[in-house]
Amino acid sequence: MDLQVATWVNLNVARVVWNEAYEDYMAASGEIADVEARISKADSMITQINSALNQLSPSDPAYEEWVNTRTYWRNEKSSAESAKASAEERKDVASSDMVSLEMIIASYETTVSVLYNQYLQPLTTQMDSANTRKTSLLLQISERNERRRELDEQARELRERIDAILRKQNQDGG
Repeated sequence: MDLQVATWVNLNVARVVWNEAYEDYMAASGEIADVEARISKADSMITQINSALNQLSPSDPAYEEWVNTRTYWRNEKSSAESAKASAEERKDVASSDMVSLEMIIASYETTVSVLYNQYLQPLTTQMDSANTRKTSLLLQISERNERRRELDEQARELRERIDAILRKQNQDGG
Protein backbone atom coordinates (compact mmCIF):
# COMPACT_ATOMS: atom_id res chain seq x y z
CA MET A 1 0.00 0.00 0.00
CA ASP A 2 3.02 2.30 0.60
CA LEU A 3 3.91 2.01 -3.08
CA GLN A 4 0.42 3.13 -4.04
CA VAL A 5 0.56 6.13 -1.71
CA ALA A 6 4.05 7.09 -2.90
CA THR A 7 2.97 6.78 -6.53
CA TRP A 8 -0.11 8.95 -5.98
CA VAL A 9 1.98 11.55 -4.14
CA ASN A 10 4.61 11.58 -6.90
CA LEU A 11 1.93 11.82 -9.58
CA ASN A 12 0.32 14.80 -7.87
CA VAL A 13 3.69 16.49 -7.24
CA ALA A 14 4.55 16.05 -10.93
CA ARG A 15 1.21 17.62 -11.87
CA VAL A 16 1.86 20.58 -9.57
CA VAL A 17 5.35 21.08 -11.01
CA TRP A 18 3.92 20.80 -14.55
CA ASN A 19 1.39 23.54 -13.69
CA GLU A 20 4.23 25.72 -12.40
CA ALA A 21 6.20 25.13 -15.61
CA TYR A 22 3.09 26.01 -17.62
CA GLU A 23 2.68 29.25 -15.64
CA ASP A 24 6.37 30.08 -16.29
CA TYR A 25 5.85 29.31 -20.00
CA MET A 26 2.82 31.60 -20.20
CA ALA A 27 4.55 34.37 -18.23
CA ALA A 28 7.58 34.20 -20.52
CA SER A 29 5.29 34.25 -23.58
CA GLY A 30 3.59 37.37 -22.24
CA GLU A 31 6.93 38.99 -21.51
CA ILE A 32 8.14 38.20 -25.05
CA ALA A 33 5.07 39.94 -26.48
CA ASP A 34 5.74 42.97 -24.26
CA VAL A 35 9.41 43.29 -25.23
CA GLU A 36 8.60 42.76 -28.91
CA ALA A 37 6.32 45.80 -28.62
CA ARG A 38 9.20 47.72 -27.02
CA ILE A 39 11.56 46.63 -29.83
CA SER A 40 9.04 47.65 -32.46
CA LYS A 41 8.58 51.06 -30.84
CA ALA A 42 12.37 51.55 -30.58
CA ASP A 43 12.80 50.59 -34.26
CA SER A 44 10.09 53.06 -35.24
CA MET A 45 11.64 55.85 -33.16
CA ILE A 46 15.13 55.14 -34.55
CA THR A 47 13.77 55.24 -38.12
CA GLN A 48 12.04 58.58 -37.45
CA ILE A 49 15.13 60.02 -35.78
CA ASN A 50 17.37 58.88 -38.67
CA SER A 51 14.96 60.60 -41.07
CA ALA A 52 15.14 63.78 -39.01
CA LEU A 53 18.94 63.58 -38.83
CA ASN A 54 19.15 63.20 -42.61
CA GLN A 55 17.44 66.57 -42.91
CA LEU A 56 19.78 68.29 -40.45
CA SER A 57 23.37 69.33 -40.82
CA PRO A 58 25.83 68.09 -38.17
CA SER A 59 26.47 71.75 -37.31
CA ASP A 60 22.77 72.31 -36.49
CA PRO A 61 22.26 72.83 -32.72
CA ALA A 62 19.39 70.22 -32.66
CA TYR A 63 21.55 67.61 -34.38
CA GLU A 64 23.38 66.57 -31.15
CA GLU A 65 20.07 66.29 -29.25
CA TRP A 66 18.67 64.01 -31.98
CA VAL A 67 21.83 61.86 -31.87
CA ASN A 68 21.47 61.52 -28.07
CA THR A 69 17.77 60.60 -28.45
CA ARG A 70 18.66 58.01 -31.09
CA THR A 71 21.30 56.58 -28.71
CA TYR A 72 18.63 56.34 -25.99
CA TRP A 73 16.31 54.38 -28.34
CA ARG A 74 19.16 52.14 -29.51
CA ASN A 75 19.94 51.35 -25.85
CA GLU A 76 16.22 50.75 -25.23
CA LYS A 77 16.09 48.36 -28.19
CA SER A 78 19.23 46.55 -27.01
CA SER A 79 17.77 46.22 -23.50
CA ALA A 80 14.48 44.91 -24.91
CA GLU A 81 16.32 42.42 -27.14
CA SER A 82 18.25 41.14 -24.09
CA ALA A 83 15.00 40.84 -22.13
CA LYS A 84 13.45 38.99 -25.08
CA ALA A 85 16.38 36.56 -25.28
CA SER A 86 16.10 35.92 -21.53
CA ALA A 87 12.31 35.38 -21.77
CA GLU A 88 12.75 33.07 -24.77
CA GLU A 89 15.29 31.03 -22.81
CA ARG A 90 12.89 30.78 -19.84
CA LYS A 91 10.09 29.81 -22.24
CA ASP A 92 12.27 27.11 -23.82
CA VAL A 93 13.25 25.74 -20.40
CA ALA A 94 9.62 25.72 -19.26
CA SER A 95 8.56 24.02 -22.49
CA SER A 96 11.26 21.37 -22.08
CA ASP A 97 10.25 20.88 -18.44
CA MET A 98 6.62 20.47 -19.46
CA VAL A 99 7.51 17.80 -22.04
CA SER A 100 9.66 15.90 -19.52
CA LEU A 101 6.98 16.18 -16.86
CA GLU A 102 4.31 14.97 -19.27
CA MET A 103 6.36 11.79 -19.79
CA ILE A 104 6.81 11.40 -16.02
CA ILE A 105 3.10 11.98 -15.43
CA ALA A 106 2.21 9.41 -18.09
CA SER A 107 4.54 6.91 -16.41
CA TYR A 108 2.99 7.55 -12.98
CA GLU A 109 -0.51 7.33 -14.45
CA THR A 110 0.40 3.95 -15.96
CA THR A 111 1.76 2.79 -12.60
CA VAL A 112 -1.35 4.03 -10.83
CA SER A 113 -3.51 2.15 -13.33
CA VAL A 114 -1.51 -1.05 -12.82
CA LEU A 115 -1.70 -0.67 -9.04
CA TYR A 116 -5.42 0.00 -9.27
CA ASN A 117 -5.97 -3.11 -11.37
CA GLN A 118 -3.69 -5.17 -9.13
CA TYR A 119 -4.86 -4.03 -5.69
CA LEU A 120 -7.84 -1.72 -5.72
CA GLN A 121 -9.95 -3.31 -8.44
CA PRO A 122 -10.14 -6.69 -6.63
CA LEU A 123 -10.92 -4.86 -3.41
CA THR A 124 -13.61 -2.85 -5.19
CA THR A 125 -15.03 -6.08 -6.63
CA GLN A 126 -15.08 -7.62 -3.16
CA MET A 127 -16.78 -4.52 -1.76
CA ASP A 128 -19.34 -4.59 -4.58
CA SER A 129 -20.01 -8.26 -3.87
CA ALA A 130 -20.35 -7.55 -0.14
CA ASN A 131 -22.71 -4.65 -0.86
CA THR A 132 -24.82 -6.90 -3.12
CA ARG A 133 -24.98 -9.53 -0.37
CA LYS A 134 -25.83 -6.85 2.20
CA THR A 135 -28.61 -5.50 -0.03
CA SER A 136 -29.95 -9.04 -0.47
CA LEU A 137 -29.91 -9.63 3.29
CA LEU A 138 -31.59 -6.29 3.98
CA LEU A 139 -34.29 -7.21 1.45
CA GLN A 140 -34.80 -10.58 3.15
CA ILE A 141 -35.02 -8.88 6.55
CA SER A 142 -37.49 -6.38 5.15
CA GLU A 143 -39.61 -9.19 3.70
CA ARG A 144 -39.49 -11.10 7.02
CA ASN A 145 -40.47 -7.98 8.92
CA GLU A 146 -43.39 -7.46 6.56
CA ARG A 147 -44.46 -11.10 7.01
CA ARG A 148 -44.12 -10.70 10.81
CA ARG A 149 -46.37 -7.62 10.68
CA GLU A 150 -48.92 -9.58 8.66
CA LEU A 151 -48.79 -12.48 11.16
CA ASP A 152 -49.05 -10.05 14.08
CA GLU A 153 -52.10 -8.48 12.43
CA GLN A 154 -53.69 -11.93 11.89
CA ALA A 155 -52.92 -12.90 15.52
CA ARG A 156 -54.49 -9.64 16.76
CA GLU A 157 -57.61 -10.27 14.69
CA LEU A 158 -57.76 -13.86 15.97
CA ARG A 159 -57.40 -12.70 19.60
CA GLU A 160 -60.18 -10.18 19.03
CA ARG A 161 -62.47 -12.95 17.67
CA ILE A 162 -61.60 -15.28 20.55
CA ASP A 163 -62.20 -12.44 23.03
CA ALA A 164 -65.53 -11.68 21.34
CA ILE A 165 -66.56 -15.36 21.47
CA LEU A 166 -65.56 -15.61 25.14
CA ARG A 167 -67.49 -12.43 26.01
CA LYS A 168 -70.53 -13.73 24.23
CA GLN A 169 -70.28 -17.09 26.06
CA ASN A 170 -69.95 -15.25 29.37
CA GLN A 171 -72.99 -13.10 28.56
CA ASP A 172 -75.03 -16.11 27.44
CA GLY A 173 -74.59 -17.85 30.68
CA GLY A 174 -71.19 -18.99 30.59
